[in-house]
Amino acid sequence: MPMTRAERVSIHKKQERMNVGTGIPVASDLQEGVSVLRSTSGGVIEYLNYGGVLHEKRFSQSTETSAPVKSAFNATATSDQTITVNVADQTITFTATRYNINNDFDVSSNSYIAPVAGIYSFYMQILWKESESDEFDTGEKLNLNIYNSTTSTTIGSNVLEAPFDYDANIFFVSRLHTEAVLAKGDSIIVRVTSIASGGNMVTYNGTQTNYSYFTGHLISEV
Repeated sequence: MPMTRAERVSIHKKQERMNVGTGIPVASDLQEGVSVLRSTSGGVIEYLNYGGVLHEKRFSQSTETSAPVKSAFNATATSDQTITVNVADQTITFTATRYNINNDFDVSSNSYIAPVAGIYSFYMQILWKESESDEFDTGEKLNLNIYNSTTSTTIGSNVLEAPFDYDANIFFVSRLHTEAVLAKGDSIIVRVTSIASGGNMVTYNGTQTNYSYFTGHLISEV
């Protein structure tokens, strides 16, 4: 005899709140057409009584342990920053973000914190302005690096050396791209050393926030 609507609704509600029991049932233990889940020595199995015969469907263990992590950021400088001459490894400040997927970039420490072990890609651009003619002259250098402060490891570096004496009010730019394998919790920052006999260097922001920025993303978990 076909089931009534009330019986179908009852079965549906029972299936919605199905719990996992233990042990292998016999057909007579089960209501006709209502499946149950049981934990057995062979794993989790769904059993169904149909026509007085016990049927089963075995579940295999999923290889997925969690949803894939998505992490990407674009952090910008919002004001000019003075880089003191001949002081090593000064951290470049990025005090705002255009986007910060998964909130892994910390503007308070100017650092990106790797959420998982994986392969990561980073890119930074710094715009410089020479306000005075003696700031960046022949042979003077700006050494920039993308740095893992957790492991004290440089993961990418760039040297910009003045080929001649720059005039005052000249703009020039440093760019750097790198990729690296990071462990969960590794902290990544941008650092610079100005090696010079002249004055201090200044990063330039002006009224924009797109002149100097630091961006990166997770390529793949490992």
